Amino acid sequence: MLTVDKISKVYDNGTHALEEISFEVKEGEFVSIIGPSGAGKSTILRTINRLIDVTGGTIIFKEEDVTSANKKTIKKIRTNMGMIFQHYNLVSRLTAVENVLHGRLGYKNVVVGSLGIYSEEEKANAFELLDKVGLAKFAYNRCDQLSGGQKQRVGIARALMQNPKLILCDEPIASLDPKSSRDVMSYLKQISREMGIACLVNLHQVEIAMQYSDRIIGVNSGNIVYDGHPDGLKREIIAQIYGDEMENLAI
Repeated sequence: MLTVDKISKVYDNGTHALEEISFEVKEGEFVSIIGPSGAGKSTILRTINRLIDVTGGTIIFKEEDVTSANKKTIKKIRTNMGMIFQHYNLVSRLTAVENVLHGRLGYKNVVVGSLGIYSEEEKANAFELLDKVGLAKFAYNRCDQLSGGQKQRVGIARALMQNPKLILCDEPIASLDPKSSRDVMSYLKQISREMGIACLVNLHQVEIAMQYSDRIIGVNSGNIVYDGHPDGLKREIIAQIYGDEMENLAI
């Protein structure tokens, strides 16, 4: 479903963020990307939905070339890619269900979207998705009244409103306590399994990546150090991925 083929990224200041990164993601697969700070994890995700342009290489998503697509095609591609952010990116003054409905904006023209016009079917779906992530009773709570874990689950429901084939998660549990982190990961894993949605998740927490992932990609200095099953992620490989940060890991 997703093929990343030898992508590189060099920023204007000369920083080499990615060095010919290649991997594939299958339909319904749960893949975690791990690595130290500055390894290139976020850059990888942001090239996949073209928030960042690559310097070289190609990204193919559902037979569409992301790297060369025009604006109209990119908008179409992004409707099939949900994005979950570390800092939630919710509208705090709006309710949980209103934020979830924002997941449909990519399907609407500017006028309809700005007026917040949604069909009864879309509204019903928003409530169903909040129920799926355990937040049905918080549907009418403003998002600034929710905990961090609850906000991230609203973010998951919003991503699902797009009816995506792939969800990109950029450090989705970095700001959460251990219980909330496991709750969020459990919902993501359940959604991936039950709905056949592929998830590509950036994580710092090696033990959580090993617990929830079908596959782990280890990145260091813009290069892939490991790509395989969690069982193959031995301590010596983790040391190659994290280098000097190894001693700070809880594994």
